[in-house]
Amino acid sequence: MDNKRDLVAGILVILVGLFVAVESSTYSLGTAMRMGPGYFPLGLGIILIFLGICILLIDARGPDEGEELKVSWRPMIILPVSVLVFAALIQRFGLGPAIFMAVFVSTFADPKIPMKTALIISTVMMVITILIFIVGLDMQTGAFKW
Repeated sequence: MDNKRDLVAGILVILVGLFVAVESSTYSLGTAMRMGPGYFPLGLGIILIFLGICILLIDARGPDEGEELKVSWRPMIILPVSVLVFAALIQRFGLGPAIFMAVFVSTFADPKIPMKTALIISTVMMVITILIFIVGLDMQTGAFKW
C-alpha cells in the first residue's frame, strides 16, 4: 500500500470535507423533517471528514521503505475532461448521450481497458442512469434530445 499516497489522499478528503461543511453553513440547515439547502452538503462534508480521518488512521501503520510518491497524470487530466464532456452535452443531446460519452471518455484514464469493454461500460451506465433519473425519479431533463 502506498503510504504517502494514502496520507495525501486522507488530507485532501478532509480538506474537501471541511470546505463543503463550511460552505454549507452559509445556507439554511432546516430540520430533518424539513431539510434546508445546507442540510445535505453539511452531512456530506461530515462524512468526507470522517472518511479522510479513516484513511489517515489506516495510513498510521507506518511508511514503506524507499517509497516514492508518483503522480498518475493520465487520470488527473482525463477524468476532469469527462466531466466537461458531460456538461457540454447534457443540454444539447440529453442525459443518455451525455452520460455515455462522459463514462466512455473516463475509461481512457486506464489504458488497459479495451475498447469493447469501454463501450459496454458506457452503455450499461447510460441505461442505469436513465432508469434511475428519468424513469425512477422523473427528472425533467430529456433522456435523448436530437
